[in-house]
Amino acid sequence: MLAVRRLVVSAPRGRTYATAFARNVTHQYPILAPAVAAGLVSSLVGLSHRSHDYAGDAVPVALSTASSNAPTSAHLTAEPSVSIAKRFLKLLYRFLQQLKALIRLTEMIAVTSPCIITYPLVVRLQHSFPALYEQWWEFFVSAVTYLGPASIKFFQWASSRRDLFDADFCDRMAVVQNRVKPHSWAQTDAALKAALGEDYADVLRVEREVLGSGCIAQVYKAQLLMDSQEATARSGDRTSVLSVSATRCDANDRVCPSPPAYREVAVKVVHPHVKGTIETDLNLFLTIASVVESFSFFKYWSFADALTEFTSLMYDQMDMRKEARNLHRLRANFKSNPYITFPEPVDDYVSEDVLVEEFVHGESISTYIAMDKAQTSPEFRQKLAALSLSSFLQMLITHNFAHADLHPGNVLVRRNGQNDNQPVLAFLDAGICTELSRRSRSAFVRIFYHAARGDGEKVAQAVLETAPEHDCVDPEGFVRAIAAIVQDMQEAEDRSELEMEAARLQRRRMSKEEQAAATQKEGEELQRKAADAVGRIFDTCRHYRVKLDGGLSTVVIATFILEGLGRSLDPELNIFHAALPLLMASPFSL
Repeated sequence: MLAVRRLVVSAPRGRTYATAFARNVTHQYPILAPAVAAGLVSSLVGLSHRSHDYAGDAVPVALSTASSNAPTSAHLTAEPSVSIAKRFLKLLYRFLQQLKALIRLTEMIAVTSPCIITYPLVVRLQHSFPALYEQWWEFFVSAVTYLGPASIKFFQWASSRRDLFDADFCDRMAVVQNRVKPHSWAQTDAALKAALGEDYADVLRVEREVLGSGCIAQVYKAQLLMDSQEATARSGDRTSVLSVSATRCDANDRVCPSPPAYREVAVKVVHPHVKGTIETDLNLFLTIASVVESFSFFKYWSFADALTEFTSLMYDQMDMRKEARNLHRLRANFKSNPYITFPEPVDDYVSEDVLVEEFVHGESISTYIAMDKAQTSPEFRQKLAALSLSSFLQMLITHNFAHADLHPGNVLVRRNGQNDNQPVLAFLDAGICTELSRRSRSAFVRIFYHAARGDGEKVAQAVLETAPEHDCVDPEGFVRAIAAIVQDMQEAEDRSELEMEAARLQRRRMSKEEQAAATQKEGEELQRKAADAVGRIFDTCRHYRVKLDGGLSTVVIATFILEGLGRSLDPELNIFHAALPLLMASPFSL
């Protein structure tokens, strides 16, 4: 682990890190404070005694550094004590880490054991007592939320992995929300001072009201002071510049100095102590996944691979510098598209724990999904649906760098100033992005290309050829099964077009409210059908012992989820029709 590697580099840094780690443990588990304090005191006393054994009173144990590069007798005699200090601090760190993990595991077991113990009985009685079954799920969601940010993020992620989990489980976990209590303003102020300097308030005026608090960070609105050159460059943007004009201030018509010019920005601040908690939980999740996958029945479920991917994404999300780099890359990829935007990071105000970026105005796309159809024109809804799907497909197929956390709250919509019927999309929270390996990208493009052309056999062959591991004893049966699913999808699409035409004729006799309800119902039904088709594919892979690449599974599921989102706006949206031009332009489709 990173902390252990740091510990090995030098004794002074290791000692500091171990002390900080102990402070973190005692903050989260106050009952351990006396034991940890006693351990640290005894370790320092022990090290001090050992230093006298090696170097007498002349050398202060393991913390002294020679003022000259020339080896001295004192320097040489200090080396054994430094080595002992390193070894001891490594052992102390490992002990504290394992103790913290043990306590956390005990807490997880205590919180979830009532759910685990009662689950078999509740499942057996679900048809006789459906209310009891629903209450069990409510309790389970509460338990997941109680366990904190890593647990919440894990089950949110799990809700999208229909290749690993049951459809009912995925549907129910989709409601898990980021119910994380915001940290105090004092903690935010301390983080801003540590990241931006003690005098940050001279240039950054942060409003104390929290706009939103997620599992990793919370967001504030702020005004950032601009220099005169930037203010002039941005003077035409009235949505971001708050004050730029000069004023006349006396009878002699003298021009007073221009007032300070500020721009609206968003400030993201990582929650204190969240990194240590998440690191412990992720290590426990990985250990549990490895144990589960050691059983042959679960070998082809790819739990460990999927969790490794999830762990990597979580670490990326905890580093605001990574999000800033992702935003720059996404902005560069879409710089020629005026209808797709991403917040611009302010590079001079970015650190590991703080991100200052452009404040983006707009409404959540979920507002338009829930909106009465009569409130927006059909043309606008169709353009919005097509734009949301095509932008994501372009990220995946053309750029191979996709936003991997595209829930409705992270997609804002605003109208183009010159054309009111043209939507503009703004994607937020780009801390999690995915980039497929060449092998996985080739598999994704080939699978979608052949699926779009209705060639189920080639879809199955592409899956087999690109699978990282499989023990498929009946490849021909696997090919037939996948081909049947693709054919069913094509036939369902054809039926849907006929059904939608009939529905359009029927809706002409409905009121506006009835039309809106019917359209929403159609979109939900199409989402369910797409999810069922993807679930059948993954079930078939498990049945024939074909292990899919974790990254490939993620983007396939994300693509169909986004198609479902688009179909809530426009039931006629077709993912394969939208993807085919991009797929044909890709060298991987050949």
